[in-house]
Amino acid sequence: NVQELIQVSYDISTERTRNREIRGLKNAAKKLKCGNLTLVTFEEQETIEEEGCTINVIPATEWLLGR
Repeated sequence: NVQELIQVSYDISTERTRNREIRGLKNAAKKLKCGNLTLVTFEEQETIEEEGCTINVIPATEWLLGR
């Protein structure tokens, strides 16, 4: 079983990039039946709720330090 899906993108400030990265995670989550979704970025931090999916967006430093 897949326990976590992690997507990495340096910058998701443009709508096009943001939508692409979110779409990829949502598609993988549906296929692999995984609800633990993380998007690692250079500095953005937020929680995205979309179509029943919760995506935790965290800065790379936080992810690398395991916070």
